[in-house]
Amino acid sequence: MEYLSRGDEFTHLEAKGRKTDGEARGPFRQLVSALQHCHQRGMVHGDLKLGNLLLDANNDAKISDFGLSNQWHPQKKLDTFCGSPAFTAPELFLGRPYTGPEQDVWSLGSILYTMVTGSLPFGDKISGSLAACA
Repeated sequence: MEYLSRGDEFTHLEAKGRKTDGEARGPFRQLVSALQHCHQRGMVHGDLKLGNLLLDANNDAKISDFGLSNQWHPQKKLDTFCGSPAFTAPELFLGRPYTGPEQDVWSLGSILYTMVTGSLPFGDKISGSLAACA
C-alpha cells in the first residue's frame, strides 16, 4: 500500500488555513481527472470531502474512502442520500433523484472553494468548523 506522507487535505488546510490559487491548482486538477476517470466507468464517489483527499510527499492528490460509491447510468436515477453535509448537493437534501456525477461535481466546487478561501461555502472558517466534515 502506498504511504501518503502529507495526510489528508483537511489536516493540511486546518494547519495552514487556505491555499493560494497556485497551490490548489495541481491537487484539484488531479482530483478532477480522477473523478472523470470514475464517471466514465459508471461510478460516482458519493462522499468527496477534504478528509477523503490524501496527499503524498510530492503533493499529489489521491481519492480515498469509496465506501459510499455507487454505479450510475445516464438513464437511471439514484436516490441514496450519502455524503458529508458541507459537501453534499442540494437535491439530496430535498430527497430528489439524481443522476450521480452531479453530486460529485457539487462536492468539487465546495472543495475548491474551501481550499482557496479557508472557509466552507455556506459556513465558518475552516479552523474548528470542519471537524464534522473530516
